[in-house]
Amino acid sequence: MATRPRTRTDLEVTVIGDETVSIPVEAWETAGFEVEERRSVIKCASGNVTRGVWSGIPVIDLVDAAAMPDDTTHLQVAGTDGFCACVEVANVLDGLLAFERTDEPSKAMPRLIGERIDGTRTVQEVRNVVALHLEPGQDREEWETMPKKSSSDAPEPTGESTSDAPEPE
Repeated sequence: MATRPRTRTDLEVTVIGDETVSIPVEAWETAGFEVEERRSVIKCASGNVTRGVWSGIPVIDLVDAAAMPDDTTHLQVAGTDGFCACVEVANVLDGLLAFERTDEPSKAMPRLIGERIDGTRTVQEVRNVVALHLEPGQDREEWETMPKKSSSDAPEPTGESTSDAPEPE
């Protein structure tokens, strides 16, 4: 078994729908969720391909626990580095919020992974997951910040959330 990945001990993952669920990174295995282990392939925008075995909490369980509104179309997932991706619910429900990689050491955990999640949206060091409702034709990039853009290029969120939850910092 691989060594436990490096994590910040003060990091929590907060999942916000109609309810708010907080999961301490160092105690995720005892947070009351079913833990799953999955093989997954991540195809990064850089062209790198990462194949691994990951252990974590199924996204569907987090969505249920946070009582995501029925009209939720996307999940806004933010990392500690300012990276923020907006992922279609249809593509993320079978995903995993991975807290460790079990086949080899990995950094930047927890990480959003899933077979139907575009590699540019597999957020590392996840800190917030927020339910969003985007209207048809509304650009999800309005809710994203990607680290490759300079701060002057980063879009300002302009859509509306399905909850009264604050946007990720």
